[in-house]
Amino acid sequence: MSRPKTDIAFVLLAAGRSERFGSNKLLADFQGKPLWHWAAEAAENAGFEKLFLVCNPDSLLEPRKGWRRVINHDAGRGMGNSIAKGMSTCRHCSSAVVALADMPFVTAEHLQALIDSECIAFTEYGTEGMGCPAAFPQSAFSKLRRLDGDRGASALKWKGAVALAPREALMASDVDTVEQLEELQFVANEQTA
Repeated sequence: MSRPKTDIAFVLLAAGRSERFGSNKLLADFQGKPLWHWAAEAAENAGFEKLFLVCNPDSLLEPRKGWRRVINHDAGRGMGNSIAKGMSTCRHCSSAVVALADMPFVTAEHLQALIDSECIAFTEYGTEGMGCPAAFPQSAFSKLRRLDGDRGASALKWKGAVALAPREALMASDVDTVEQLEELQFVANEQTA
């Protein structure tokens, strides 16, 4: 049974510099909408009500309705710093899901499964380990708020953490380059054909 998500935060990391992409990848078109909208819509469809978009100060992203922009002035220090900034906004929540804005195939069902695990739960990346999206109970927040640099939450030692395999491996795909975006566009077009 799905837990109500009124006290569960969803933190979408969108503060990266897109250096390998060459321009702001999150604004790039993917299947008719900005790339970051896909992960945002998955969170909305999963029923999260506390929605936080972590951006760098120069971000051109306009938050969607119901989203709160969180500015990370130290975004250049890496993903760990953005996670810490995002977690500082949800101190009064019972748990939180942290996700990457450049993952267009994330599903509401997978986000729900992470929350339903009721423990620290990461997304399994097959032979590449585990990572975002990931769910954390409030007891993990203080550790997450101390992250810094390029290390993500999966680099920390988490007793009892689980890794949930997505229904389709494609769900764990993210975009770092124009070529990756084009490959995922091709895959998406093949799925809808």
